[in-house]
Amino acid sequence: MRVILSPHRSPYFGQDFTIKHLVKSMGLIPVYLKGDSYDFSGIDPGKVSLIISRYPDHEADVRVMETYGDYIPVAIHLHLRFDFLNADQRKKLRRAVSLASAHFTNCNMLAEEYSRIFPDYDWVCVNNGIDPSIFYPASKCERNLFRLQNGIAPGKILICYCGRLNQAKGLQLLEELLKFVAGSDNYFLIVQTLYHEKYAATISRLRKTYKNFSIYLGQDIKVVRYADLHVSTSLSETTSLVTLEALFSGIPVVCTDVTAFYDELEMGFASFPYFTRIPVCPVNVENSGKGGLCIDESALPNLKTEFIKGITHTLVLTGNQRQALSLNLLHSKFNMKNMIPYLSLVYGQAERAPSHFVLA
Repeated sequence: MRVILSPHRSPYFGQDFTIKHLVKSMGLIPVYLKGDSYDFSGIDPGKVSLIISRYPDHEADVRVMETYGDYIPVAIHLHLRFDFLNADQRKKLRRAVSLASAHFTNCNMLAEEYSRIFPDYDWVCVNNGIDPSIFYPASKCERNLFRLQNGIAPGKILICYCGRLNQAKGLQLLEELLKFVAGSDNYFLIVQTLYHEKYAATISRLRKTYKNFSIYLGQDIKVVRYADLHVSTSLSETTSLVTLEALFSGIPVVCTDVTAFYDELEMGFASFPYFTRIPVCPVNVENSGKGGLCIDESALPNLKTEFIKGITHTLVLTGNQRQALSLNLLHSKFNMKNMIPYLSLVYGQAERAPSHFVLA
């Protein structure tokens, strides 16, 4: 039995959606938080062959490793750059790395980075995968119906943004794009996000402030499939799931160029004309009292100009072009169907690996 630590019963972060899919496709047993600890009631530790953590910088995950790691192999997945972690998270991660039997990242860039930071451990890259049965091009009729249901004029170019509404995900730049869209007759922008109390005030303010714009709360439909263009303003990406989801859906992307993963993504294609990367240098203001990453105000005007140029120069694809773009990704290593067999293989190897300490 393989168990996977699942801190959120309802998916919220990108990793939560990956966990949900792995539970369904690989038969992993999810263990959920109860209070501030994982609830292992009903699970016989003697029958557990592997414990999987995709949040190894969290206190609850580390406690599980400290409790069971002496006699059950532990596999950890890292999806954030070390620089993105605060001091407390780094401390927990160092402990998790020392307790784990197998160490995985979701892109080559991250594997190289953690190999430098933790050279005594082998780091294996297991690329994130996208489910092509969920993210695939919408037909013309489907796109027209979506516009009709959401009050979007047929002639407008539909831009989609998917993600949280905070500074690390580029809220400053997103608001500049909303100003641009509000002053244009050619565009409409939809933000798809999940509701969270800490973002309630931001959601309310954006809805009151901007026109040619709406917010879709929830994940029951994938808005990106019906869009003409996807934008990612994030300042803190490693492997960008939303970018991959858009490309699988046959949708061009304009994004902030904040991760070397995009080099890896582009290397898989002889030509990639529908993927525009805008350079940006995020500023870490963690110690200033503001918290996290942001864009320097002096750099924002030029960044806005370059981003809008990327948007206006991106062509709206025909149905055949959307299908062709999606097909390129379908045969790539980023297809969930290609990821699962490899993940099964490395999990099997992790189960046979000795724990960090073997009881006598």
